[in-house]
Amino acid sequence: AGGAGDERIHKIEFSGMSYADSVIAVSKYTAQMVMTRYRIDSGKMRIVHNAHNTNVLEKGDNIRRFFKGPAILFLGRITIQKGPDYFLDVARLVLEKHPQARFIMAGTGDMARKLLYKSAHYRLKNRFLFAGFLNREEVESILSNTDIYMLPSVSEPFGIAPLEAMAYGITAVISKQSGVTEIIENAFKIDFWDIDKMV
Repeated sequence: AGGAGDERIHKIEFSGMSYADSVIAVSKYTAQMVMTRYRIDSGKMRIVHNAHNTNVLEKGDNIRRFFKGPAILFLGRITIQKGPDYFLDVARLVLEKHPQARFIMAGTGDMARKLLYKSAHYRLKNRFLFAGFLNREEVESILSNTDIYMLPSVSEPFGIAPLEAMAYGITAVISKQSGVTEIIENAFKIDFWDIDKMV
């Protein structure tokens, strides 16, 4: 949850995993957390990584670019776990040197309003855009127009979105605190808090 989480949910998860014969985790990262936080026997743990499969249009196939400059995308829930505030801080620093770039935050969540105010405070104007929730067709359209995908998650059990982005040939910048780092090699893997390195 990117923090202590909900105690009620923690108790349900602990009870379920304690009684289970086997526990399937989507990554070694998640399995380690489960064993540490819930004291679950490692002999019960199995790792089954998530996957993504899509029919992808070739970049440039009848796609009209939204922006002249590079487009950098955050796609996911706008919650503390996903690190959207780090994405905004990266945007502020990048835009100081590269004002032609466009940052897009797609998704909804409890931090959306706070980040909207923060982007206004930074005077990012139309260089930092809030797309809201996107349906499947809109996700494919935005990915077709994206140059860099960022997943600055504080704690990510897996993270399918980077796989989806990479299927479109998009450069991915992901936090080391993500399970997906275990199965991909061709991405920039950076600690979520290391804003300067992300920039």
